[in-house]
Amino acid sequence: AFDERNWSRDSFADLSDEAVIEELTEIRGIGPWTAKMFLQFGLGRSDVFPVEDLGIRQAVTELYGVESRAAMREQAEVWAPYRSIGSLYLWRAGDEK
Repeated sequence: AFDERNWSRDSFADLSDEAVIEELTEIRGIGPWTAKMFLQFGLGRSDVFPVEDLGIRQAVTELYGVESRAAMREQAEVWAPYRSIGSLYLWRAGDEK
């Protein structure tokens, strides 16, 4: 699907994170989690918080005592514009268990 659209990493350079997610999730089988992983690790975007990720949710619940995704997004607001870095720390915290 990527090749059919003639996309490259440069194709996404001028798009917002939300626009990239919208473009990618139009492809069958790509959901928000996959699109956010691409933003973080494929494009190196610094302000992505993948609340869809189970490890992220478990770590946020353990560390901050919040359980709803909305509350998790709100908790992560303090890390903006570096929520991707916060996510890396959360994954690491989850690995420590």
